Order: sequence, then C-alpha cells, then structure tokens
Amino acid sequence: MDENGIPILVEVKRASDTRARREVVAQMLDYAANGVAYWPAAEFIEEFELSCRADGIEPDERLSQFLGDELEGEEFWQRVEANLKAGRIRMVFVADVISKELRRIIEFLNEQMRPAEVLAIEVAHYTDEAGTRTIVPSVIGNTARAASNKSTSGNKLPSISNAEWIAQLADKYGEQHGIVAGHIVEWAERHGYEAAPTNTRDAIAISVQSNDGKRAWPLFIRRSGGRLEIAFHYLKSRPALADVNVRQGYLDEIQAIHGIQTTTSNPSGVPAISLDQMSEPGVLQSFLAVAHRMSEAAKLAG
Repeated sequence: MDENGIPILVEVKRASDTRARREVVAQMLDYAANGVAYWPAAEFIEEFELSCRADGIEPDERLSQFLGDELEGEEFWQRVEANLKAGRIRMVFVADVISKELRRIIEFLNEQMRPAEVLAIEVAHYTDEAGTRTIVPSVIGNTARAASNKSTSGNKLPSISNAEWIAQLADKYGEQHGIVAGHIVEWAERHGYEAAPTNTRDAIAISVQSNDGKRAWPLFIRRSGGRLEIAFHYLKSRPALADVNVRQGYLDEIQAIHGIQTTTSNPSGVPAISLDQMSEPGVLQSFLAVAHRMSEAAKLAG
C-alpha cells in the first residue's frame, strides 16, 4: 500500500515468459476483481501486525514511520478500507522487458479504468565492457490522457446528509433498516460522538474524540448488507481496548443479547449485525448500552 492507503497489486514476470501478455493481464484483473470484493481491511491489519512482530518491530512504530505526522494509524486503515470498497487500487506489472503489445494493453486499460490504475515498470539491464551492470527502471502507462481522465473523474463523491443516506438505505432494505439506523445516529449525536457518511458513501462512520487527541471509530452502519459493524480491528489500537480479553468481554455481552447474531466471534475482527435484528426497542437499547461503554473506553489514553 502507499501512504494514501491505496492497495497495490504487483505481478512480476520475465520477458521470456510467454504468458506475459494475455494470461498475465487476465490473472491480474482476476486478482483485482476478487480482492476488491473479498479482502477485508481487518485481514490487512492482522497480516501487517504479524509481519512487524516477525521483524521485531512494533506495528504502531512502523506505521508511524511510514505515515509521518500527516495521518493517524486508524485513519490510514479506514482509507484502505474505503479505497478497496471504491475499487481504488493500483495494478503494476513488472518485467525486464515490456513488449509493445503489453504496453498498448496497459496504456489502454489505464486510460479507461477509473478510479483504478494500471501501470507497468520495465526494469532494463545494461552491462558495460568492464562488466558493470546498471539497472534502469521506467514507468509505463502514465499517459497524459490517462492523467486527464482520472483527474476529471474525481475520487470523492458529493457529500450527503445522514438523513439522505438513511433514506437511501431504507429504499434498498426497507423502512425498519432506516428506523434502526436513524436511532443509532441519534444515539451517537446525543452522546457527543460524530456520525457522518464516509467519502465513498458506503457507510455512516461513528467516531469518538479520545483524550489524547486521536479519533477512534467504534461503529459503522454499512449500506452493503444493511448491517452495523463493530470495528474491533480499529479499536484494538486504543489502550483501554488493547487487551483481547477486554474486547472479548464486550463481544460476549453483545452476543448474549436475545435476538442478536454476529457474523463472527473474532474480537480482533469486524463482527457485524443485521440492522433488522435490532428492530425491537429493547434489543437496540441493550446493544447501545454496551456500545456506549465500549465507545467511552475508546476515548481513554491509558
């Protein structure tokens, strides 16, 4: 991923590989299509943390070094998730020689695809009489037409209000979904939390301002599937929720509420609940009571 949270898929082939034009392009598009559909942000975070610890480095430290002072870790992972859902990815082919045929395919795809990017890096090798080898990389696909097409398309949709977003949810899944979503947003605003549609309009994000000046995102109301997500994959970075047993305790309380079934029992993942499961006022109030204590815990600096 880059510093903007854009996932990058890289396919490395030698020019001698006869598949470097047809099968490889199809394979890359297959990776991209399925990655956008099935890769959860929680899996990225888990793999990143495992990789850091294998190198003997704390994940927060490595992420801070990568992002600098421009962005907090939680905001970065939120961008990754939004980019995946919007199809904002970068596909890169790397080879020692990029044939004219493959070059034309890459330039054509990059000019046509929005917001995804398709590029190639040709890593040419040169050796002089003394045997010194020089490697010269060049980027292919960044045509003026592609840059113009992507800049005019825009990556950010026009903003909409919570009421408009909820109305669209109700149109898609029914009135009960809209009513429950409205109650959750009202609850969040009543407690001083921020509730607003994301840039990609795929969710209403509910966030809290923590005591150390950072922002945490405990809940997301998702349009996809008409469900509420508990963002443990973000919350586990907060000091008061870093202990997996603490998060498990909150999840156990939620799963014990009559009528509620979560999509996962992973206290480090993203358990989701269909909004229609909380159409009964008592069920919703029981959930929000747990969500309030969890959200308040996310505010604590230590």
